[in-house]
Amino acid sequence: MGLKRKTIKALMLALCLLVVTSPAYTQTPEISRTIGEVEKDVAGIRGLVFKEAVETRFLTQEELEQKLIEDLNEDYTPEEWERDEAILKLLGFIEEGQDYYQMMLEIYTEQIAGFYSPTDKYLALIAGEEKMTAYERLILSHELTHALQDQYYHLDQPPYHNPDSTDYDADLAAISFV
Repeated sequence: MGLKRKTIKALMLALCLLVVTSPAYTQTPEISRTIGEVEKDVAGIRGLVFKEAVETRFLTQEELEQKLIEDLNEDYTPEEWERDEAILKLLGFIEEGQDYYQMMLEIYTEQIAGFYSPTDKYLALIAGEEKMTAYERLILSHELTHALQDQYYHLDQPPYHNPDSTDYDADLAAISFV
């Protein structure tokens, strides 16, 4: 997979991550009720009904970070990291001495409260807090929108996810649709 395709995939993952300032929830009746309310709002606004309930998993910060690291390492080989780092340095996007892999890990793991996984079909939230703010509900609605889109448009399949594609313009157009 080339740098351009990897960059598009990285951007897609970044857009799918739920980033908030107080990143933790506990599976309480109030949190479950809030998720249900937001799910109902998303369905009403989008004009689509959830075909099935969205599985919600409550993870520790460490578990969430480990999942994101596993996803990055699954998508990139060490050789690809080194190649892309060399290209980015050559183009002046990162400086000598900067570690591209470490930079990406930090971007993906700082202030992450959760994400929707189209591959595994679940919403992951950080365990901890007992109530969501209005802003966190807004971000949750964004992630639930991805879950709803996935139920209708199968985000883990072409054209939204096609590891064999070399048509980068079409890939970007498909990803932008979501």
